[in-house]
Amino acid sequence: MANPQEDPYYWAQRNGLYMKQEELVALLRDPVTRAQTLVVDTRDDDRGGGHIAGSLHAADGSFDAAAVHATAAAPPRATRVVFHCMESARRGPRCAYRLKEYLIEQRIVGEYQISVLQGGADQWVRRFHADAALVHGFDNEYWGFYPFEGEDGETGAAGAEAEAAAAAPMHVLYERPRDQPATPWSECGSEAVPHGATMIAGDSGDNGGHGAGARPCSPPLTSSAASAESATQLQADVLAWRAEPATGASSQVAVVGADAGAEAGT
Repeated sequence: MANPQEDPYYWAQRNGLYMKQEELVALLRDPVTRAQTLVVDTRDDDRGGGHIAGSLHAADGSFDAAAVHATAAAPPRATRVVFHCMESARRGPRCAYRLKEYLIEQRIVGEYQISVLQGGADQWVRRFHADAALVHGFDNEYWGFYPFEGEDGETGAAGAEAEAAAAAPMHVLYERPRDQPATPWSECGSEAVPHGATMIAGDSGDNGGHGAGARPCSPPLTSSAASAESATQLQADVLAWRAEPATGASSQVAVVGADAGAEAGT
């Protein structure tokens, strides 16, 4: 960044990198633009419980710009690389910056456009968790969208799904950083941070420090264990998904990330 002290959110905002979620939906719905779009999920443990369909898991804590570029440059070549984290206010734009710096260092110019998704995974999953063409691996245990579960295992009432999802607290494995700047989309969950504030305040209860209103998981759910699949196989899965027709649930593959095993039925 021009100013090393500049927050990643303000850097991405200043450079016009943010894209609306509706724009990404349109790209993923069209089989041509879908093949040209690489979504990069930079969440860490908080990736568990659902992610954007076909996204590459490149966690902020171990981000490898060269590997992300290799995936983008492999056939079908990406013309758009879209970063996000939980809220796209810190890790997502930071990794977008790392990739831009890598391209400069390697003197790679004009291969693809780099963007950051407004609202991040939080807003995406709240809106599209019931759409298998847009969200893979959704698990309500992580999100708590539905307050009750029926005897048949079905959660919530169909007519109340959108309302329940919008009112639910944040993901159980996510805690908003105290110094994270507020964004136009900061208000999410029943314990939302007002625009201009900095963070959901943690409480002293048994919520694991995920912020006020967060719920403990029972049994504990984690996504930090390394995937058994190799990085090469994970890259191949993403590339194969981008090349498939945009047909909804039938397009699901064991895509990248520590939760890939669950999607493959293991």
